[in-house]
Amino acid sequence: MDKFDYSTEARNVLNQFYNVDRLVYVEGDDDIPFWEIIFETLADFSVSFEAVGGKKELLKLANEIENRKADYLLAMDSDYDTVVGLETNPSIIRTYGYSIENTLICTEAICKSLKTLLRLSSKLAPEDTCKQWLEEVELKVRRLVACDILNHVKGTGLSVIPSSSESLMKSRNSSDLCDKKIESLISNLSNHLSETEISNELKNIEANNLNLLDLIKGHFLFSAALKFLKYQAKKLGKSTSISKDMFYLAMIAVFESIFNQNHRHFTYYRDKIESVPSIT
Repeated sequence: MDKFDYSTEARNVLNQFYNVDRLVYVEGDDDIPFWEIIFETLADFSVSFEAVGGKKELLKLANEIENRKADYLLAMDSDYDTVVGLETNPSIIRTYGYSIENTLICTEAICKSLKTLLRLSSKLAPEDTCKQWLEEVELKVRRLVACDILNHVKGTGLSVIPSSSESLMKSRNSSDLCDKKIESLISNLSNHLSETEISNELKNIEANNLNLLDLIKGHFLFSAALKFLKYQAKKLGKSTSISKDMFYLAMIAVFESIFNQNHRHFTYYRDKIESVPSIT
């Protein structure tokens, strides 16, 4: 028998120890601020969070939920789970898009982060530029995302979308993705993924009205947005010493201020939180 500290029975009563209604397990410590905003905004019950060190660890806990033995909740990245039609238990809350970053990053969030980090006046905050940049990213990653989904579904184990966007930018100092580099990467996958398969996957994406910015790997999108911010900073003659942590914290702060009924993912998360079952 497992030790009491790690048993389902112990986890089911930990909420009492923390004096909250429910305990929510998340992948890592960095995920907690995001999920705190989601639950504090939408839940009519109190929660406390614990990080377990990755999605694999969360999936171990998911088995207990599926077997109806657990009363705790899980909050995790969707990856491609939703795309492939994986049904989920209402006690398991997945991100709307691939990951947390896909909910954080939008035109308004990038623009407000630029304004905050670069100390810009409202007049200088380039909202139209942010919008145009995101639209170009969505357009350029279409085939790349289709390949990555196929890679996931077929289980071919290929390295398709890198965690960092650096290698696919036009240059080291650019924030624009390079069509030639992307096509070269896709060409290298031709022995495993055919043009017909890629075309059909794109049709599936379009038929389901899926936004490519929601499907692209979150770390890739986040690194591209950071490159964009640094490029804009340099263009405006501002300091570019902005770390990943600084940018993430800025995006979290902005997200907290804009997560309301007008946010594109608000309804999804509201419905998920409202569907959480009562404690048995």
